[in-house]
Amino acid sequence: MMKKGRAMSEVHDLLLDGVLGANEVVLDAEARTRRWAQQRSHLARVAYLNGVSIDEIADRVGQPKSTVRGWVAADEHDSADGGPT
Repeated sequence: MMKKGRAMSEVHDLLLDGVLGANEVVLDAEARTRRWAQQRSHLARVAYLNGVSIDEIADRVGQPKSTVRGWVAADEHDSADGGPT
């Protein structure tokens, strides 16, 4: 019986290690995604401030105008609170 318990414990440890590894990958991907989203908002705002219309940005990236407006507004908010620019 001891062997079976030890084997299950080892299996559980391996499974938990797998979950931990996958979690680390997901957390890293989420952090990268946040950085890219901030960069996208910043670049959309820069484009907008340099005369590119919301319509042009939306058409080029294939997103609704309301989404692009959100990107531009999000970058304004980030800049105002000392966040990413």
